[in-house]
Amino acid sequence: LKSARRLRPATDEGVLYWSAIYVPIIVAMAASQDVARAMSGGAAAIVAGVLVVAVAFALVPVVGRIGRPAPTTESGEEA
Repeated sequence: LKSARRLRPATDEGVLYWSAIYVPIIVAMAASQDVARAMSGGAAAIVAGVLVVAVAFALVPVVGRIGRPAPTTESGEEA
């Protein structure tokens, strides 16, 4: 339809919208199934999940510093 110029712009935008939203919906559905499975899997799965989240939060400042210049003192030397 697009090559024959029979596809209206509104339809084209709708197709682009749904193609962009499809992947996040699938990821969210899979994540909710993983949580349900982990809850029924016992304490080991819950502890592993909490540990991974804690490590991710701890790494946020480290990743945030990547690419920043090193801080300098008043004399112009690196701290």
